[in-house]
Amino acid sequence: MNTIKVKVNFTQGTCETTGINLITGDYNSTKIEFTFDREDGTKVFEMKSPSEQLVMVQEIQNNEIVLYGEDENENIASIFTEEGYYVFEISLYENESKLTSAKGKIKVKPEQVVIDDEVVEAYLPVFDQLLSQVSTALAETDNLDIAGSKVGTTTTITLTHKDGTTQTLQVLDGAKGDKGDKGDAGAIKMLIVAELPSTGADDTIYLVPLETPDVSGNNYAEYVYINGAWELLGKIGVQVDLTDYVKNTDYATTSKGGVIKVNSTTGGTALSNGVLVGNPINYNWYANHTDNYYFITKGTLENVITGKGLTTKSYVDGLVGDIATALDTINGESVGD
Repeated sequence: MNTIKVKVNFTQGTCETTGINLITGDYNSTKIEFTFDREDGTKVFEMKSPSEQLVMVQEIQNNEIVLYGEDENENIASIFTEEGYYVFEISLYENESKLTSAKGKIKVKPEQVVIDDEVVEAYLPVFDQLLSQVSTALAETDNLDIAGSKVGTTTTITLTHKDGTTQTLQVLDGAKGDKGDKGDAGAIKMLIVAELPSTGADDTIYLVPLETPDVSGNNYAEYVYINGAWELLGKIGVQVDLTDYVKNTDYATTSKGGVIKVNSTTGGTALSNGVLVGNPINYNWYANHTDNYYFITKGTLENVITGKGLTTKSYVDGLVGDIATALDTINGESVGD
């Protein structure tokens, strides 16, 4: 029979429990022995399972009770079917009036697994084999001398057996594993320098301050030292000042350079495949343009030359230059530079 001792303090409303922890499915009877801080009245024991199911209500006689359950055939069965704490309350009555109560709890652990001798005997060969393998491994280790050395980024491990034979294993720092390159945290360092040194470390990114931050807000140019030379990693964002450059909408004036528009229908110059070319201005060109106010016909010149007095020689000279140029116009030749 399991025995649990409970010290009941009605004044504080508490119960102090000592004794064994029960297990689920325990078919043994469990006796609870009580001590009380007051002896008057009738005392009733009431207990609930961890799932708050009422499992027992019993009056306490002679300061003790025995806990047991019954199955459907009225055979003795365990009342501790759940893992956890069974909470109980002891109430003090006087003439069927409840005066006070005190609460406590009993812990119930999971049912223990019992391994019989047959199971143990069945697994003994497996245990023996494991022990033999462990012993062999320990013996091999005892017969080895292990030494290691590191040169640069290469670590060399040498295994020397007692018979004098050796095995060598070399491991490179940062060697590629099954999942690719992997470095330790903090393997790459960053260092701000006023200017680049003559040489650099291969695990460091050097940051050189820019004279003025670029348009993207960069304050540094980043360099790494690779294969004996400096390599620029990043210096993005270049600001270009186009203030003094001519746009295609900036047209030339008499006081400012700019884009020149060409009217290809006007004689003298024309635009051909993006090139300005000169067109000859001759008698036929003048004859076909009625808007040329200074055009002098052949008859007018002849009258001037023959002295009919229709105009003055100075006027003619001011319009077309000298007489030789005028004669060229009369003959249909080009007038120009």
